[in-house]
Amino acid sequence: LSYPNNLAKTSSWTATAVTAPPNSIQNPADGTTTATKLMETTANSAHKVVQTVTTFYPSTGYTLSFYGRGNGRSFVQLAAHDGVTAYSCFFNLTTGAVGTNSNFTTTTIAQQPGGFWLCQATFTANAAATASGTYTLSLVEIPSKLGIPTA
Repeated sequence: LSYPNNLAKTSSWTATAVTAPPNSIQNPADGTTTATKLMETTANSAHKVVQTVTTFYPSTGYTLSFYGRGNGRSFVQLAAHDGVTAYSCFFNLTTGAVGTNSNFTTTTIAQQPGGFWLCQATFTANAAATASGTYTLSLVEIPSKLGIPTA
């Protein structure tokens, strides 16, 4: 991904119903203040950031990851689309539970310092994957419909 710590970089990320100020929070990976804090707007729509990917190689393995910490919403959806197959998983950033998973081969969540969680999902791109697709990180709220334990 381009600018993985700077979700405010509009040349790479498209934000919908969120603000994403750059360098607004400490990056749990290295302790520097280089990460982006996603904050919901009042818009009645999906709250997300999306990056278009111009190269997906067929039958190639990919691992997506993000550090998350609940701030208003505790549930996050990580999704990818390789031009053929949609991949999606939900994570509870309060309890550390993994919810409904669609097409990812493995998903994990591990507690990190400072209240963060490292969320990871792995998939193998479809054999007919195209040269373009997307990565999406969404803030979500309906845990009972996502297969995520809330307690």
